[in-house]
Amino acid sequence: MERLLATAFSLFFLVSAVSAVSVRVDELGVDENNQYSYYHDYRNARVTIEYDRALPYFDGLITGSGLKPYATYQVKLLGKPTCGYADGNDLSNEYVGLNGRWTCMDCEGSAESRNRDDRQYYAKSQFRGDRSECIQGYLVFDFFTAGLDGKAIKRIECKNSYHVLWCGGGSCNSANNKFLQTPDSNHPDTYFCAGDRVDGKIERNTCGGLQLAPGDYDVVLSLTEESFHKGNWATVLSKPIAFTITATPGTTIKQMISSPMPETAESQTNNAHIAAIYALVGLSAALAILWIARKYGKSRDKAAEDAVKNEMEVQRKELEAAKRKYHHREIDEDSFKQIAKDHNAKIIQLEVKLKSLLKGE
Repeated sequence: MERLLATAFSLFFLVSAVSAVSVRVDELGVDENNQYSYYHDYRNARVTIEYDRALPYFDGLITGSGLKPYATYQVKLLGKPTCGYADGNDLSNEYVGLNGRWTCMDCEGSAESRNRDDRQYYAKSQFRGDRSECIQGYLVFDFFTAGLDGKAIKRIECKNSYHVLWCGGGSCNSANNKFLQTPDSNHPDTYFCAGDRVDGKIERNTCGGLQLAPGDYDVVLSLTEESFHKGNWATVLSKPIAFTITATPGTTIKQMISSPMPETAESQTNNAHIAAIYALVGLSAALAILWIARKYGKSRDKAAEDAVKNEMEVQRKELEAAKRKYHHREIDEDSFKQIAKDHNAKIIQLEVKLKSLLKGE
């Protein structure tokens, strides 16, 4: 048992080293020369997103400098249909579009005229329809606002599907601009919105109710200047990213991320620890089930086997509850590590007992 625990915690440190990724969003967007209100040189911008490659939800920490002062940016996921990208992924493009919106990439006309709905996607797309149009999915899921110095830092969470942003006071799904201001003396006719006054009009689901389907996502993260209906919506920066949404039975994405984490250096470190602990728990359970199934085959005492499995399920649920408490800062990291260690030890004991039952001992 001690050897198994040592192996598990070795895996913990291995996972913590490889699960997190930092990507610089440094590719100029397609609308870089058609910006909201006035031109800003985004070649000097430095924007980074830190996120985990595999979790039950997608979130990350955006830090930026050299951005347009006071500007609000939509944070989007863009699908990569193979009709428009040499390295495209039609399935993840579909995942994105069915949670957000669609646009025709090879159609002429205004952005509004190129909009498509689900029915048109299934009828006309290269992947599902008659192949008459190249249709891309995109999802506006969060936003952030730069300060006077062009700097920004915000934890972004993929838990909403927005149609567009407004300056209505910060309440989800409002649709008015009553808090717009003109704070930039260098551009006195340009309207902006204070970060705590920005909100989004929901496109799909409910406020906080978005849950991406489990699977591999090969997409583009893009930043679009929000004009609040006062000008262009210009995509100014982008970068391909990849991540995996894992399934977590019994726990919804909304439950897992309903309380945003503090945007501090300490919280960034804790997020990496959370990801590693999640991976450790899931990996331990998966390896145990696979090992037992392959080595011992069918149970010889169904009732006793079911009792052990039920107890293992109880332990798993208690671990899930502890994960939620840790994620919501109801317990500290040391306490959670001890809880995880105790429950993993109990699970290993139950695995030994189940092994004996399967062997008929």
